[in-house]
Amino acid sequence: MAKTFLQKLFGQRKANLDSSSLGFASIGHSSIEEHGKTPVTQPVVQKAQPAVKINSLFAFVDLKDPFAPGEIAGEELPGPILSLMSVKQFGSLFLFHTPHARENAAATTQEVARRYPECRVSVHELPVSDAKDYSALMGRVSRLVRDLTRPPYAGDNYVCVSSGTAEMRAIWFLITGLGILPAKLIQVGSPARPLFGSANVKDLQIDTSDWPTIRDLAMPAEYFGGHVRGHARAVPRKDSLPAVDIFAFDAAYLERLREGDPATQQHFATYFERFLRIKLRSRSLSADALENLRQESLARVFAELSRDARIRHPERFGAFVNSICNKVLLEQYQSASKHQPMADAAHEIEGSSLEEEEVFVFGEPSGGPASQLSEGTQIQSEPLTIPGLDEALQELGIFVGSAVLRHAAEQAGIAAGSHLPVLLMGETGTGKERFAHLIHRLSSRSDKPMVAINCAAIPESLAESYLFGHMKGAFSGAHGDQKGMFESAHRGTLFLDEIAELSLEVQAKLLRVIQDGAVQRLGSTVPRQVDVRLIAASNRELGKEVSSGRFREDLFFRLEVVQIRLPALRDRRSEIPELALALLRQINQRRHKPRQLTSEALLRLERYNWPGNVRQLSNVLERSVLYARGDGLHADDLLITDDEPPKDPFSTLPEPSPGFSVEDYLAHARKQLFLRALAACKGNQAEAAAMLGVSKQAVNKFVAGQSGNAS
Repeated sequence: MAKTFLQKLFGQRKANLDSSSLGFASIGHSSIEEHGKTPVTQPVVQKAQPAVKINSLFAFVDLKDPFAPGEIAGEELPGPILSLMSVKQFGSLFLFHTPHARENAAATTQEVARRYPECRVSVHELPVSDAKDYSALMGRVSRLVRDLTRPPYAGDNYVCVSSGTAEMRAIWFLITGLGILPAKLIQVGSPARPLFGSANVKDLQIDTSDWPTIRDLAMPAEYFGGHVRGHARAVPRKDSLPAVDIFAFDAAYLERLREGDPATQQHFATYFERFLRIKLRSRSLSADALENLRQESLARVFAELSRDARIRHPERFGAFVNSICNKVLLEQYQSASKHQPMADAAHEIEGSSLEEEEVFVFGEPSGGPASQLSEGTQIQSEPLTIPGLDEALQELGIFVGSAVLRHAAEQAGIAAGSHLPVLLMGETGTGKERFAHLIHRLSSRSDKPMVAINCAAIPESLAESYLFGHMKGAFSGAHGDQKGMFESAHRGTLFLDEIAELSLEVQAKLLRVIQDGAVQRLGSTVPRQVDVRLIAASNRELGKEVSSGRFREDLFFRLEVVQIRLPALRDRRSEIPELALALLRQINQRRHKPRQLTSEALLRLERYNWPGNVRQLSNVLERSVLYARGDGLHADDLLITDDEPPKDPFSTLPEPSPGFSVEDYLAHARKQLFLRALAACKGNQAEAAAMLGVSKQAVNKFVAGQSGNAS
């Protein structure tokens, strides 16, 4: 039996997506045109080998290639390209660079030849003066890559997406996503965290099923030889919403679709897949049923094209596709539910159809909610991906360099798997909020919001309304109903920082929410159920707060079921140098000229007590880098100030008790102050009087009294 068009289409798509090999021809001395000039650079290429499978790496040369300065003065670290080559073996290396990175390209080529003599290196200089000129870069690189994709060489291809400007990285994403260069993306560090070295190399997995739909918009005219060719042009609408119109095609495109142009039909099939995923994103359906639904709907659309007049009206095409899809959904549901009531299901599906002149917009139709099937016919949503502990720590920028902090992180990872409240204890600046984000990220609620609240910043009179919400007229200024933070965090995580700052009255209501799982807005008698994972934090010892009557004992025992104590920085002094280097690395990312720390500076950082913990260390490095006189930060360049609050002068006063006399205490204190002033001034009464702020006669009288007592 001959294959249908749809079988050929879907089989071809699968084959295209599975393709991951690339052939290379003997490059020889290729050249690049430069604005009307003769070729300026000849690539350095070794003699081509017979057909053999080899891995190939494509990369832009970065200013950090071949080596990047480390955070320690005099240290050099391997840049992006050498970092990648230390992990994977490549038989071919294709380097692309602009004139401003010419010296880096030459040095990288020499270092690769020294370390990996078996690797063929091909260097291509792009005659583009501006490294951020996306159009010029894309045109040059895409044409070069297209010329390089010829047999007989074949193997796995990798593209480095961690080097070059943001425009250069975007080019690799588009070229690979559009199928111009079938390759795997490989990363070492990122623009946000450029941590080079073999330990940071990883492959990127990106769903590229939608990339072909933007080929004509993404590629510049130079790639097509001076003219843009394509099948789809989005029709701008004056009243369009801030979204992407899935089926906003022009009349010429729809005409080619009606005539059965294969390329146009394949292009449309990709758009239709996205439409179907959005339409049924909240439902569950087996993979086989979903595939049948997709093929049947798409076949019906193609069959109806020649008979429906809306095909000639682009503004009505979205409604046309949606109506056909609804019919197929209803037919399949009726077939699977012959013995079940159909009224509700039919009403739900038919009621969600688009108006005749409405265009489907990415997310939902512009006039109402996306159409849905009834309960029981659901498309399975993608399973929630929860990272491992180390991956989550790196993602959140939490540095762990000691056994004691590692133990706390592992406790957080274990606690994340439960729904119990968590109490984070530790001094200010130890990273309690970071750990709250870690617990949320490792939990099954990570796809829902985490709401963070600083309880110390909430006015006491508004705390109850802020947390639990209020109804219109509940108090002066309540002009409408307002949900609180608990309702905002429904199905997610609520982080209450500095929870000891809440009043006892609010603490009592908070306890009720934890026990019952329901909140009651101010001015309402109706409880509202909430599903919230609670994480609380305090820099006070809550046990002492309970003893002093400032914190409810019952709430404390509710929260401390899972208690994680974060150690102070002075208790993990050995990790301070490495932590300082990690913080400096982040600071250097925002600077054109990076700074380095000397070994003497690291030693001073390690010896300091850090009363403000990690936050204080970060602040010291920030201002020290800002005011540094040179590239290297020496010990005396570190602007460490005493952040400890001044001591309370009344902290040593005695506690009043039965038999205590204020007059006797003040008389004794006055005597001691006079004696200390006279001792400091070596008996000079005039100087002592000036020091005490009294008259000379007062000091003279005091001395005479002392002499009289002695006699």
